[in-house]
Amino acid sequence: MRTELDQQHLCAAAHARAVWIQPQHPGERLVWRRWLKGLVTIIVATSGAGWIAASASLTGPLEATARMERLAGNIERAKMLDPETVTEIRRLIHQSAYDCNQIACNAQLQARNSAARARLVNALARNDKPVIEAAAAPRQADHAIRTGSVK
Repeated sequence: MRTELDQQHLCAAAHARAVWIQPQHPGERLVWRRWLKGLVTIIVATSGAGWIAASASLTGPLEATARMERLAGNIERAKMLDPETVTEIRRLIHQSAYDCNQIACNAQLQARNSAARARLVNALARNDKPVIEAAAAPRQADHAIRTGSVK
């Protein structure tokens, strides 16, 4: 034999959709409405915070400059760069978030940013030539072997 408490448990709380059904008792209805208002408030606040975080630029000028400085150091040590990497780095340099000439920066950060950008441009220019030479080297070797002019 089931008691009223068992029936209430089986009919209301055990089913996921039972939360959305308005209770019959006026006291429960008041609690239920408050619970729904709280749930809606939490959903709206969380969605708003997520929207603000997504729309705001997460890369500040200081972080962008530090990232460019590290990247310039890595490129300067690299023997050769893939052409796609060069293209992506050039795309990165042209983004406004990475250029203190396009966004507000203090004088010290402006100097660091300009130096990092100059290092990147110089490193890319230096690495452009080895990429071209590396691509041409197999062709030159094949030509030398075919013509018999191997040194």
